[in-house]
Amino acid sequence: MSLPYLSLSQARCLHLAAQGLLKKPRRNALPGDVLAAISRMALLQIDTINVVARSPYLVLFSRLGSYPQAWLDEALRRGELMEYWAHEACFLPRRDFKTYPPSYAVAGKDGLEISRGMDA
Repeated sequence: MSLPYLSLSQARCLHLAAQGLLKKPRRNALPGDVLAAISRMALLQIDTINVVARSPYLVLFSRLGSYPQAWLDEALRRGELMEYWAHEACFLPRRDFKTYPPSYAVAGKDGLEISRGMDA
């Protein structure tokens, strides 16, 4: 059995589609779309880069179109999302928490510390 072949153009389209970036949103965003978008991505990296807006808001804008940024903050306040240390500090749907490994213990100057994410 031979491996499937993808042209460079097909690979690009597949990658963009998987990231939710290939098509424009079909309708105006609703509050639940924030959690749905993060669920499709699995994690949303928290990045404090702030040229136009903080990175998490821009990532969601690129997938949802225009939406009130407060929706992300409200999803966090309601407990639908949580902060988690994966490859970097990320937002994670709370219902997916059990599928991720526990935070790593790291040796700190005052003994063993548990790395649970960033303090912002």
